[in-house]
Amino acid sequence: MKTHLARLLFVLFTALIVSSVFGQQFSITAGSVQTCTGVLEDSGGPSAQYADNENFTVVICPDVLGDGISLQWLVANLSTAGPNYTHDQISIWDGNNNGAPFLGSYTGAALQGLIVSATTFNATGCLTVQFTSNGIGTGDFAASITCFTPCQRPIAM
Repeated sequence: MKTHLARLLFVLFTALIVSSVFGQQFSITAGSVQTCTGVLEDSGGPSAQYADNENFTVVICPDVLGDGISLQWLVANLSTAGPNYTHDQISIWDGNNNGAPFLGSYTGAALQGLIVSATTFNATGCLTVQFTSNGIGTGDFAASITCFTPCQRPIAM
């Protein structure tokens, strides 16, 4: 019980700091987000965990033309209950849909502290994030959303 309370307090504290530093909070349920400052959160927000059997996709695009999205995962406690092939997971694509180049799938605490950014080959600068949860166990996640201006690629003369 103490561990659960400590984790909840940590998530709330992190969300408060992140929201005051990085701006608006966006839920994984939003569908699409256009911003260069904010926080992407699970469906439970800063005070609750996500639910069982969720399947949400959000496309996060920069609000400055030519910039790229970068996500820094501050909280990543995805449930690993159940068979290996059905763990709760977050999948990320380098573009504005899940037909874009695949960057990876993550479960458990694998995203904790990780920074995932759009590549310089991504003309939209967007990232597509899909979250799925099974019917056994819940958790929480949050990532800061920032933008960056990619370096201009050299052109041979």
